[in-house]
Formats: sequence, C-alpha cells, structure tokens
Amino acid sequence: MTDLQRAAKMLKAADGIMILTHTHPDGDTVGAGFALFHALKALGKRCFVANADPIPPSLLSVSGAERLPVEFEPDFIVAVDVAETSLLGALAPYGERADLCVDHHKSNKRYAGFTLLDEAASSAGEIVYDLLGLLGVAMTPEIASALYAALSTDTGCFRYRNNTPKTMRAAAETMEAGADFGSMNKIFFETVSKERALLLRELYGNMEIFSGGRLVVSFIDIHNFPEDDYDGLSGELRKIEGVAAAVLLRRTGADEYKLSARSNAGFDCSALCAVFGGGGHVGAAGATVTGDLADCVGRVKAAMEAELRRNA
Repeated sequence: MTDLQRAAKMLKAADGIMILTHTHPDGDTVGAGFALFHALKALGKRCFVANADPIPPSLLSVSGAERLPVEFEPDFIVAVDVAETSLLGALAPYGERADLCVDHHKSNKRYAGFTLLDEAASSAGEIVYDLLGLLGVAMTPEIASALYAALSTDTGCFRYRNNTPKTMRAAAETMEAGADFGSMNKIFFETVSKERALLLRELYGNMEIFSGGRLVVSFIDIHNFPEDDYDGLSGELRKIEGVAAAVLLRRTGADEYKLSARSNAGFDCSALCAVFGGGGHVGAAGATVTGDLADCVGRVKAAMEAELRRNA
C-alpha cells in the first residue's frame, strides 16, 4: 500500500510509463487512464495508454489518439481501475510487473509493487483528481473532460451511493476547467443504440422477481453486439420498485456467464459475488458463473437469498 504523496513522487520520478486500463473499458478506466496520461505528458513524460480491447465509440472523445506502439517497452507500469491482473486480458503479463496500481475496489488483489487504494473514492478518476495537485499539473480541458467521464459514469450521473460531496466538488471543478459535460451527458446517459434497445427487451423479457419482490434476476443470451451496449443493464433492473438487489447473467461462452450485480441499501453485492470468486463494491460487483443456465440461475438465486437474509 502507498499514499497519494508517495504515488505522486513515484510518478514524477518515472519515465517510459505504460498506463494499463482494464478490458471491456468503461468510462472510469478510460477517463482516469487518459487524465493521468495527459497529466504526465504535461510533465514531459513519455507515456502511453494500453488496453487489450478497443475503446468504445462513446469514449473516443476523451481517450485521445495516442495508443501503445508495438515497440514500446515500459520502464514504469501503472494500472488504473484494475483490481486484478485477469482484468487486463492479453496485457496481464504487464500487470504482473506493475509498479503502481491506482484503484478504488476493495477486492483489489494487491498485485502491484505499490497500491494506491481508496475504497471511499467514487472512482479511480477521483483518485487521479487528487493526484493532480501533488503532481503540480493544472487541469486542462482535456484532463477535465477525461475526469468528468470517469466521475459521471461510475456514479451513474451522480445518482449512486458512491457519490459524495467531494465527488461533486471534483466534478464542478472539471466543468469550470472546460469539460464538455453537456455532450458527454447526452452520449453517456441519454443515447441508446438499436442494439441496446434489443438488449433491454431481452433483459425485461427474461427477468424473474422473487423473494417477495426484493430480488430480481435475468439473463441475456445475445453476445455479438458492441461491448458498451451491455454496460449498466443490471442497473436497469435495480430501478424496479421495492428491489433490494438485481443480478444479470450474460452468456460469454459455452456454459459460462458474466454475473453483474447491483443493489440498493441493505445488500452487499461484493459479498454475493465473492461466493462465485468475484468481487467489487457493496452496490456494484461482478463474477463469472459456469454451468448450464438453469443451474447458474438456481445457484445465483440461492446466494442472493442468503445474502438478503444476512442483511435482514
């Protein structure tokens, strides 16, 4: 473990920096990663952002054009919003050599040489925001837009329980510094692709509400749409009146499902997902479940009911 001051000192001393972001990139890993990238470039550092998967179209405006060149061999590796090396996909070998990890997940595996972990932070972007002043970097419109993407998406446009007054103050500063928040809000929260609409139909068509209306589970068997169309689907189920927790099982292979859990107060998604070898936050977590669909749904329902009783 390390603190902000030591992490900033490490980054100031480093060069040839690779910034690792997780597979199926979301707004936090991309926004935090590129905010750090722009900050380090302002310090004259040679650095690149690396991801095993393509950046979703919705995030291209904040990700920048510079990507990892084939010939780049890093002297310093920092992972951003990556709780474990398996989340790096083909870049996992670099994760095993990571010098620093900047993260907010309590399930972080402490794989890096030093871990800057703040479980109270809304996002990795909020931690990068804290680093800016210690790095002596002014917030440019590029940095501000990247940070706003991280802050807004990981808090569900500032609606989730992980949102705090500090988060709001950070977001206000990004807006004052030139973040294109109007356009990003439209893209992130008010635009739905045709593929997303079809997934929503599948989501609601397959849902099962049980335990007296307190729990809901659904599954999706469509797996050939763009990755960002799947983001936040379990959160849609969490909106149902009276629901404490919602789980979505999405097929990712033969007898393999990605479990995404979201909850309201009184239910620990991280504890639920730990049953299946996963983890995350109290209000949002994930895991992988294997077996035929009926078996997976049955085991997930039983685990959800057990967690609901534990919190009763």
